[in-house]
Amino acid sequence: AQRAERLGLALIELHAAHGYLMHQFLSPLSNQRSDAYGGSLENRMRLTLRIFDAVRAAVSDKIAIGVRISATDWVEG
Repeated sequence: AQRAERLGLALIELHAAHGYLMHQFLSPLSNQRSDAYGGSLENRMRLTLRIFDAVRAAVSDKIAIGVRISATDWVEG
């Protein structure tokens, strides 16, 4: 994130879609954890929000941060 800012990029996008790790935590289908990172939507969002907060703390307010999410898990039913 800091390197992106030094290079003058205007936006950092966190990829929480398409089956990647953050998407697996967000999805109720793949996230079967029974700890603070599983179960409710609030818990499943915890990892992504912690990563977002860490990136936000690492760069200035001049750089935008976005999060790409999947609208579906591509599973029928």
